[in-house]
Amino acid sequence: MPGAVQSRLAGWWQEGLIAAPVHLPLSQHQYQSRKALAVEAYESQLRLFNAEQLADISVPERYWTLDPHPKPAR
Repeated sequence: MPGAVQSRLAGWWQEGLIAAPVHLPLSQHQYQSRKALAVEAYESQLRLFNAEQLADISVPERYWTLDPHPKPAR
């Protein structure tokens, strides 16, 4: 959904949080292989997705940390 990530990042900022992406120690190939195996384990559910949704399944996941805004020094 276009703009969804930016909207959520802005919402967290307004709530006093800073979001930072987490970089996992897996190579892209290792990650995609593991994710493909996990998705294939639910073959019966794959029929519920349209072509666009199936294409999105192969996209790497993104994880974020949320930390409070640093307080300004007084």
